[in-house]
Amino acid sequence: MTDDKNNGYREYADKMMCYLFGPTFFNKIIDGTFKDDTTFKFLKNKLRIKSINNIKGFKNIFNNIMQSMFAINQRFPLNNEISQFLVPKKKKMYLKKFNERYLDNLDFTESDQLYSSYIYLYKKFHWQGSTVRPAYHLANDFNCDFINLFLNKNTQELLSNMPEHYGRGLEMKPVKFPIKSYLKKKIDIDNLNIGPHSYISDIDTHSDPYFEIIYHSKMRLVIKKTFEKYNPIKILDKNYFDKKYIKKILQSFNRKNDKVSAENIYSLFCICRFLKDIKF
Repeated sequence: MTDDKNNGYREYADKMMCYLFGPTFFNKIIDGTFKDDTTFKFLKNKLRIKSINNIKGFKNIFNNIMQSMFAINQRFPLNNEISQFLVPKKKKMYLKKFNERYLDNLDFTESDQLYSSYIYLYKKFHWQGSTVRPAYHLANDFNCDFINLFLNKNTQELLSNMPEHYGRGLEMKPVKFPIKSYLKKKIDIDNLNIGPHSYISDIDTHSDPYFEIIYHSKMRLVIKKTFEKYNPIKILDKNYFDKKYIKKILQSFNRKNDKVSAENIYSLFCICRFLKDIKF
């Protein structure tokens, strides 16, 4: 939801997505009324999501919600499109492994536990990712301390137990309502809302950092050399990976066109670069 110039509308679009991952919508999936949900229908059509419409069982629904948050190509509850990189017959295996490793040990018995489940899994995924871990490494390299507000024990407890109406649902409270309410006592919150909501692409819909890195930076040469030495067509197992799609990615990279998402090209590079770094 980044195609509107109004920053407030963007933020409310974020809230709509938060609502779809909250207990109210979860209960609608349980009782089968989710298909009539206005927010679900609007975002599903807007984002062109191919959804699962016949999922049943409390545990299966919970697993799908967690998969939709952490294990698939685009975050959206009941999303049926898992990954463009995998061949169809291996997608179920991929999700099965995800369930076994991350979900089967969770004692989930009621919808209000969704938020604590997200917080638990965020430690294993997002905070280990390329947008968070480098901050710790950079601080260590320069002998500095790095403090992450969200890893504070009290913050974790608050976010695990905070009810849906504290800015997580469709009410008029802003996203990150408790934090902003606290900061409002000390600083001008309205001034913080000037400019991008999260990324530069929030105010410039043509901005794509992946495209800039891959096509208009010196990093392109690094990526090109990596693909030459670790050609994914040769090193990835055709029993697991869709080589036709991967070939399309490489062609898009070589021809500098945008038929394939630049983000997917970058993801493929990360796989190959990892194999190069471990001298596979």
